[in-house]
Amino acid sequence: MFTDQKYLEVFKLVIAATLLVFISKFIGNYYRLGVPILESGHRDVLGFGYVLSYSLPQAILMAALWLCIGRAFDCKKEALIAMVISLLAIGANFIIKQDLSQFSGIKYLFRLALGVTPYLVFGYMLFKDKRALIIALVYFVSLGSFNASAGLHMRPFNLVDLFAEIIDKRDLFYISVEQADGRRSSFSLMGVFLGAFQLPILYLVLSRLIIAAKNKSRFLSGQTIDLSTTLSKGVATFIFVVFSYTIFNMSIGAISLFNRQFGPLSNTFYMGTNVLAFLISIYVLSLTYRNFLSEYLISRNRKVSWLYFWWNVPVINIFAWLTSLLTLKQAIPLNDRLSKFYASQKDTNAGIKTLIITLTSILLLYQLNRVGFRIDAANSTAVLFFLIGTVISFGMLLWYLNAPSGLWVMLGLVAFSMVNLMFNPPSVNSRYHSGPTNYLALANAIILFTLFHLKSVQNVAPISVKPIEDVEMEEE
Repeated sequence: MFTDQKYLEVFKLVIAATLLVFISKFIGNYYRLGVPILESGHRDVLGFGYVLSYSLPQAILMAALWLCIGRAFDCKKEALIAMVISLLAIGANFIIKQDLSQFSGIKYLFRLALGVTPYLVFGYMLFKDKRALIIALVYFVSLGSFNASAGLHMRPFNLVDLFAEIIDKRDLFYISVEQADGRRSSFSLMGVFLGAFQLPILYLVLSRLIIAAKNKSRFLSGQTIDLSTTLSKGVATFIFVVFSYTIFNMSIGAISLFNRQFGPLSNTFYMGTNVLAFLISIYVLSLTYRNFLSEYLISRNRKVSWLYFWWNVPVINIFAWLTSLLTLKQAIPLNDRLSKFYASQKDTNAGIKTLIITLTSILLLYQLNRVGFRIDAANSTAVLFFLIGTVISFGMLLWYLNAPSGLWVMLGLVAFSMVNLMFNPPSVNSRYHSGPTNYLALANAIILFTLFHLKSVQNVAPISVKPIEDVEMEEE
C-alpha cells in the first residue's frame, strides 16, 4: 500500500474528498434544520433537506471511494460498476427511507441488500471466488460505525456534552440554526466530522482487505503485520486523528444506541443487525488502526512499547503524538525494521502490564469501597453479582495480558452484553446502563494486543520489498 507512490498520490485525493464531504454535510445539516416544521410537528426531512444532508454527501463519499480504489489498484472497470451500483442504492434508499416508528423488517432487509451489493459485486469481479465475502465486510464496517456514531446525537449519554458543561459551554460542539418563527435548532459538529471521516476509513479498510485477499494473508485473524508500510508524518497524523477520533466516539455513541428502548420483539432483527455490524466495525477498525500504529513505530526505529501505549490513552494520546512528531527519526530500511520487530517480539512490556494491573486494582478497590456503604437486605443480591463480576473482570484482564486467547474471550463477553441489552433493555430511570468502558475496553484490547503478544504476529512483507524513498512529504 504505502510503499507504492501511486497509492500515496491517490490518498492525497482521499484527503481532499474528505474535506468536500465535510463541507457538503455541514451545508446540508444547516439547511435541513432551517426547514420549517410542518403542522404534524415534524420537518420535511424526506425532501430536499434530506438530499442535502445525507444523500448528496453520501453520493460524493461513495463516488470518491470507488474512483480512488479503482485508480490505486488498477481495477477501474470493477470500481466503476461498484460506484454505479452504490449511487443507485443511495437513490433507492431515499425512496424507501426507513422510519423506525413503523418498522418493516422486509424493507430494512432490502436496504441491507442494497448496501452490501456494491462490495459483493466488486469483490466477485476482482477475485471470482468466495473472497468477495471478505470485501463485503466493508459495508458492515460502514454500517456499524455510522449507527454507533449516530448515538452521539442522543443525550444525556454524550460525554462531550459533559465536558462542554464543565467549561460552561454546553453548545460548544453544536451549530445553532434560527428558524423563521424564532425557534432555534442545532446539530452536532462532531457528527459532521464523523460522517466525513467515513471516507478515509472505508478507503483504508478496503485497501487492507483487498491486499489481504490478493495475498491470501490472514489479516482478519489479527496475526499479520506489513513492515514495508512507510508513512510520512503528515499521513500518519491524519490516520491517527481519523481512527482515534472515530473509535473513541463510536464507543461513546454505542451507549445510547444499545440502551434505547426498542424492546425484544418488534425490532429484534434491526437491533441484532446493529450488534453484529458494531462488533465487525469495532474489530476491523481497531485491527486496521493497530497495524498502522505498529508499522509506523517500527519503521521509525522504535520498539512497540511505552510510546505506543501513551498513543492509546485518551487525552494523553494527543500530547504523546505531538511529542513523537518531534522525536521520531526518519524511516529505516526494511532489514533494520525486521531487526526492530524481532526485538519487540522478545519484549513482553512487563512495566506496562504492572501499571495496568496497579491502576485497575486501585479502581476496583475504590468501587468496592463505595459498594460497601450500600449493602443492605434490599440490594445484597445486586452487590453479590457486582463482586462476582469484579473478580471475573480482573481475571479476564490477567488472562488477556498473558495469553492471546484472552482477546477472544473479551470479544465474546462484550457481544453477550450487547445481546442481553437487546432482549433486556434497561428502564428509562435505571442506573445500570451499558457504559463506554465496555466498548472502549474492547477497542483498546485489540489495539494494545501488539504490546503484549507481538510474538504471535508475523510479518507478511517480502524482504525484497523496498520502501519508497520520499517519505517526508510534509517537508515538501
